Amino acid sequence: MRRTGPACSRLGSSAVLLTVLLGATQAEAGGAPHSVAVIASADSQDSMALLRVYAEARGIPEGNLCPLPGLPDPWADPGARVIDAETYRAAILEPALACIDASPWRFQIDLLVTLRGLPYHVRGDGWQASLEALLTLGETTLRGELLWSARPPQADLPAYLSPLYRARTLYGVVDELRAGRFPVPHRRSSRLSPQLVQIAGEDVQQVGPVVWDLRPTFRIDGETPEQASALVERSVASDGTSPGGLWLCMDGADDARGVRDAECAAALELLDALGHSTDFHPWDAALTREEPVIAYLTGAANLHDAIDGLDYLPGAIADNITSFGAVPDNWFIAQTGQESQTSVVRFLRSGATATHGTSAEPRNGAFASAGLMLLYALGYGLGDAYALTLPFVRWMNVPIGDPLAAPYGRRPEVALEAPDPLYRDDEVELVARAAEGWRVSAISLLVDGGEVRASRRDALTLDGADLLADSGVRHLRAVAVARPETLPVGPPFAVEELSPTPEVAGWADLELTYRDERRPASEGEGEGEGEGEGEGEGEGEPDPGDSGRVRPTDASGAPDAVRDAGRQGGSVPGPQVTGGGSGDSFCSGAGSARPPVIPWTLRRR
Repeated sequence: MRRTGPACSRLGSSAVLLTVLLGATQAEAGGAPHSVAVIASADSQDSMALLRVYAEARGIPEGNLCPLPGLPDPWADPGARVIDAETYRAAILEPALACIDASPWRFQIDLLVTLRGLPYHVRGDGWQASLEALLTLGETTLRGELLWSARPPQADLPAYLSPLYRARTLYGVVDELRAGRFPVPHRRSSRLSPQLVQIAGEDVQQVGPVVWDLRPTFRIDGETPEQASALVERSVASDGTSPGGLWLCMDGADDARGVRDAECAAALELLDALGHSTDFHPWDAALTREEPVIAYLTGAANLHDAIDGLDYLPGAIADNITSFGAVPDNWFIAQTGQESQTSVVRFLRSGATATHGTSAEPRNGAFASAGLMLLYALGYGLGDAYALTLPFVRWMNVPIGDPLAAPYGRRPEVALEAPDPLYRDDEVELVARAAEGWRVSAISLLVDGGEVRASRRDALTLDGADLLADSGVRHLRAVAVARPETLPVGPPFAVEELSPTPEVAGWADLELTYRDERRPASEGEGEGEGEGEGEGEGEGEPDPGDSGRVRPTDASGAPDAVRDAGRQGGSVPGPQVTGGGSGDSFCSGAGSARPPVIPWTLRRR
């Protein structure tokens, strides 16, 4: 670090074998597109156009697209930039949740994206929060009361610690990573602690019971529709590129905004040990660098000239600690000529793919840990990297960018094979192959959005009967989850090896006709196949790594619903449905974590 100034199925003669192979070169890197729901304003042409751009670029299923009617356009009506709690409930939260509940993929959705054209901030009775922070909480309840609408114990301080934040101190995530303790990405709210860490002044306590409905939420926006679309393009362009750019931190301009500096230095030291190019630069209001950057963390109220002097690679993150970066009016600085401190749109203008700001005064402990950089470099998607390093929920935070972006993630290849039509006694075969340096940690089959079987192996064979579905057109998706291999390390790490836990999915899809009956004998005559093939595991008995047989949670039996399950991802070659999920075996054990020790030195900036 520089500190400067396969197997074949038994087939009858009339069956057509369908095989889909979806490789890393064909699928965008990052999380799982069918696990993302996208919220837009149905009455805004710009918002709807961006919805189409993002859905097509990422292959988001049609059922996961949620245009909401009845919202005024904040670009035409400044009064629509901030809404009250009742408007939020009636016009955004409830219709968005209804849209998610209607999706064939509803049990897989664990991330939300909001788009340009939606409001930015919500005010309630004695409280306020960003739109994204409230949507992240969904219908989370504390003692039976919706947490988003409850008055916090202290209105002007962040009151609730995120259950995904795994450090015992603020800006302490890097210490955990140095010790080899890598958090598992959030996938199932049921695995989160039933206790909520609540803060009131110097008092830190666990309160409950809390029932989580947690979906980290990210915003895709810009001063113009073109700027927002360009953000999506840069995100897709970064997929799987493992860029070799500069990981840059700069001293904060003052003590309050430099609260993350020590952790930044520690993070860069670890990145340097992993072979990345790093630099911790002294404060410089006119910073320029020739080497393009992949991450830039600092803190300053006026950072204008120290943004444009940098060249940002596709996938680059920029995160500045300052109070008002994403306040509603700061999205409109080109229109109004007025700016509070440093607007987040300056980073988007300059080519950053992701940034972060706050929609009202947050205090200086509310920003992402510098561990964000290390997680990103080790293959975590942007959505997981931010979700695991932002310390608070129900606050002012606005993460900006595509949560599926993961320049350092490598998707596994997935092959899915089955006859069409598929009968009860036919076989379905799934095989996954990890990219170099990665390993397959799970494979599963979903039917019409519901998981049928999951295994910790890299291959799975099951009978048509295991689908437990009614006859009709069915959508099958094979999903494989990969993680990096163990990495040998030494100082400055406190361990001899690292076992990072990002979850990167690959998938393959088939749409076929399922017949809930045995294959007629006449269809298998004369083929000479099937005698003794596929015994044992292929007969549908769960292998030791299987999760067992579960009736698909979304097998409605309606062919139209199947056909509509996300066939709009026009830019993805081959199948037009994308996504996946890891299953319960790979969820965080956050419930066992001790209450954190929080040094409350939060200051206004």
